[in-house]
Amino acid sequence: MRSWLYAVGALLVVAGCEQGTGRTKVSEDMILQAKFETALRTLDEIRAGQKKGRNVYADCKTAEMLFFKDLRRLEAVAAQQVVKDLQAACKAAKPL
Repeated sequence: MRSWLYAVGALLVVAGCEQGTGRTKVSEDMILQAKFETALRTLDEIRAGQKKGRNVYADCKTAEMLFFKDLRRLEAVAAQQVVKDLQAACKAAKPL
């Protein structure tokens, strides 16, 4: 597993203890907000991995499982955009 997957779990556990990170606010629910912010970081990591030639298929599938369902139901444009950006970044990802 990638280290960021562990970070996702830790972030969700301590979401109630953290203050805003300066990113766009998409929800008053701290867990949904943490998922949004983590999805943004995950998108950055997927893009960086692609630039390095790494296979990001597993990262993409994990992101889909963790973020898509919750972010799609939010009305915030930023949440919808991160889902679209993740889908676009992962479009060409293939399993090993």
